[in-house]
Amino acid sequence: MPEPLLELRVATVELGGRKVLDRVSFAAHAGEVVAVTGPNGSGKSTLLRTLSGELRGGELRLGGADARAMTAAELARRRAWLEQQPGCAWALTAAEVVGLGGPDVGSALTQVGAAHLHDRPITELSGGERRLVHVARCLAQLGAPQGKVLILDEPDAGLDAGYRARLIAALKGFAEAGGAVVVATHSEVLAEACGRRVGVAGLAE
Repeated sequence: MPEPLLELRVATVELGGRKVLDRVSFAAHAGEVVAVTGPNGSGKSTLLRTLSGELRGGELRLGGADARAMTAAELARRRAWLEQQPGCAWALTAAEVVGLGGPDVGSALTQVGAAHLHDRPITELSGGERRLVHVARCLAQLGAPQGKVLILDEPDAGLDAGYRARLIAALKGFAEAGGAVVVATHSEVLAEACGRRVGVAGLAE
């Protein structure tokens, strides 16, 4: 089997004096969309924060290289990370927010079905629409998916069925073009659409 695009080896993470991850290992390969599922408090967000490099624990590798030895700029070129509650304190338009990720704004918004939001201030959008805009920002950040990793924490929160379908199509398209996608979700619809689903407890060694 080819080397994973994203790999975490034997990670233990404590937060607030509580061991949230205990010797957890995870891998995602090119072409995969992996759903991380489970109840609140099961460690989904902690796992994704560790996979992104935000939290330290275990050995983290991107494309076979040590992610912790990479500069912030190199990490940003190889993986994009959307936290559970992304914020934007300024009344930027959707296009301006996506442009913070990269120049291909129109294509990224179109991929997630949000082209019509192009000129709308993000502060006037619904919670679900804001999340779509931030997913588009992540897509713009990475550009061509080949060898890249997309890590999204509950990207479908607040989305109606139509928007969720466009999001699923965008994630599958990213994987089919040679990338890997990891999402945490409570949605059975999104989880079922992913090629593989895992629970944090099942990743412990």
